[in-house]
Amino acid sequence: MSMSKATPLRQIQKKIGARALTIAIVLAVVTILSGHKALGKGLVLGTLFSILNFILMAEFLPLRLSSERRRASAYALGTLILRYAILAIPLI
Repeated sequence: MSMSKATPLRQIQKKIGARALTIAIVLAVVTILSGHKALGKGLVLGTLFSILNFILMAEFLPLRLSSERRRASAYALGTLILRYAILAIPLI
């Protein structure tokens, strides 16, 4: 199996995701050490699910743009519901 180079979009996603996660982990450690354990855990979970949401938006966008209007609208609604459901997981 050959390894192909990552696309520029994938590189940007990795860069932004890694920075966001690093900042979230540092802030989580600070908040946990200051006695706010739930806040620290919520910060890391929220960041992870937000990064996942960001990646899903980038993956689904070409599918919505390349379809006919009716199919694109249904796809947009379906992906929106999926992304909201994913973002609701850390809240629960």
